[in-house]
Amino acid sequence: MPPALEDTIIGLLSVDEFLTDLHLAAGEPMRSRRCGTLSVVEDAIVDESALFSLLRGLVALEGAAGGHAEALRRALRLRDGGALDFSAELGSHRLRGNLHLRTGGSLGLVLRRLRDTVPDLDALGLPVLLRRLVDRSRGLLLVTGPTGTGKSTTLAALVRHLVCSRALHALTIEDPIEYRLDRTTCPGGACVLGHVTSREVGTDAPDFASAVRAAMRQDPDVIVIGEIRDRATMHAALSAAETGHLVLATLHAPNASEAVERVLSFFAPEEMTWARSVFANVLAAVLSQALVQRRDEAAQAMVCELMVSTPAVRQQILQGTTGQLRGIMAQGRRDGHVQMTAQLVDRVRRGEIAEDDARYVAHPAEEFAWLMQSAPGGQGA
Repeated sequence: MPPALEDTIIGLLSVDEFLTDLHLAAGEPMRSRRCGTLSVVEDAIVDESALFSLLRGLVALEGAAGGHAEALRRALRLRDGGALDFSAELGSHRLRGNLHLRTGGSLGLVLRRLRDTVPDLDALGLPVLLRRLVDRSRGLLLVTGPTGTGKSTTLAALVRHLVCSRALHALTIEDPIEYRLDRTTCPGGACVLGHVTSREVGTDAPDFASAVRAAMRQDPDVIVIGEIRDRATMHAALSAAETGHLVLATLHAPNASEAVERVLSFFAPEEMTWARSVFANVLAAVLSQALVQRRDEAAQAMVCELMVSTPAVRQQILQGTTGQLRGIMAQGRRDGHVQMTAQLVDRVRRGEIAEDDARYVAHPAEEFAWLMQSAPGGQGA
């Protein structure tokens, strides 16, 4: 008799520390993502009854009494987007799940591993200046990048640094909560001077925007927003930073300059003067990150980009000339700006990553190509 689906998942997570995601759908092979690469798990065809048995133990969905297939489909159809995010535990493993409808009404399930230990900020390979930027008492720091590039891990490491070094109150708003930030999650038994309050959207608050607005009445020093998805949340984040809080948030954008454009795109033309003024005033920095397969080991390398809020950057935001930001970054290394494309070129030249892998994550691609040609040993050298 084949092992139960739950046992198969626990076994996969237990033997492979680099496994990050599992994809399940009835009648299809299970797929796993390891170091950014998706592959089929051999001899693991997902049985429909086994999938629903697993779901009954993982998630409770209003309107889906008993967790039966048709009840789950009906309940999901009534939800915005036809999907449900949730957190769960299997054995000793914590997971973030997304249950969703697929073509033809079948159900799909994606499970992401959640780590128990919050990494030290220095261990992530992020710019040294980032520590100094979060030590400031106010402002907005955005962490951007594609899905699965460790944005939540970076936020958790930033919060860990803050509460281990200062007696402050950090309030996190997530969907779902990914890291448990307390003394048990700090490596080496680090002393925690501050404290963390965690709120989960859908359980503790109806949405991100209302949770951020409520947070300003809960005496936080730091407000952490798991993801900014809409205008209301962006407005609340800017307002919180404007009133003197340090706000850390993630945003989907491929690089720092496009993150600025993404922020401003949330607002209507009649709001743009306010949005540019407040954003330019409160922005501390934009950190963009990506993961690239290393050549020498079964792991991924972190590459990142940091745009610091300098007078020149703030001026471009105020004027709406965000197309000039990449030029400012390229010429402003003394100000602390870091270009991801330059990092990629450097790692390719050192043999740490393959050029094709670097080109895949580089944005803008033309900037990477130009830097590759200009670098020592490049075609244009």
